[in-house]
Amino acid sequence: MPGPHVQFLQDIKLLPSIREFVRNSDQRSLTDAYNGALESFKEFRSEHFKLVALYIIGPSKKETKSGKDGEGLVGTGGSDLSSLLKGMRADTLEVKLGKQE
Repeated sequence: MPGPHVQFLQDIKLLPSIREFVRNSDQRSLTDAYNGALESFKEFRSEHFKLVALYIIGPSKKETKSGKDGEGLVGTGGSDLSSLLKGMRADTLEVKLGKQE
């Protein structure tokens, strides 16, 4: 990973949590906006996965004749590509704020 990217990720960890700010507010509209942003982000991740499947996983399956859903393909960090993207999509909704919050 490029140095500036690593530094950005380290710096962002030092910032206050948006989720905690929203959770500690009593504004339902703020919670709704936060959850709406997460839903939109999940949709973005779904569309991203479709593009990866179309342009990377699909052609790779044709090359290897494996027929498996991205198995064996790795992302830039060495993680299993299909599992990584699906996991990121699932993780996006795990931080939504519900009525129990």
